[in-house]
Amino acid sequence: MDAKPRPKILVNRAASAKALGAPHVAASAGGPHRASAPTKQLEAAPRVVQDAVRRQARAIAIDSQEGTFIPLRKVPERTLRRWRSRAGEVKVLFKLDLPEGWRALYTVASEGPFSVAAILEVVSHTEYDRLLGYG
Repeated sequence: MDAKPRPKILVNRAASAKALGAPHVAASAGGPHRASAPTKQLEAAPRVVQDAVRRQARAIAIDSQEGTFIPLRKVPERTLRRWRSRAGEVKVLFKLDLPEGWRALYTVASEGPFSVAAILEVVSHTEYDRLLGYG
């Protein structure tokens, strides 16, 4: 029985950037750990949203295309630059609808039989509209 490899879910900036092939990010050698932007966004979100992200992360681990596909041509260049600085090249983008109008945006990359899903943003609906140039 051939089982599909389960993607890893990464929120850590250095780990996700390395996994997605960002050449310019190096892991820090000691010092206090700084939380990544998606981690800070998740911590600032209401508890119901935090719980939903954790549930959805388990679903993504089973099927990395669980969310709604968003064509990159619809994403403003300034937003793509923001994500490239965090996680390297973004080749595919998905959205998860969360409670209370929140959204999680994530990308998936693969190398051989392994997939990695990296959460790029966990934002309110108004911030989501601003990021994607809707409002």
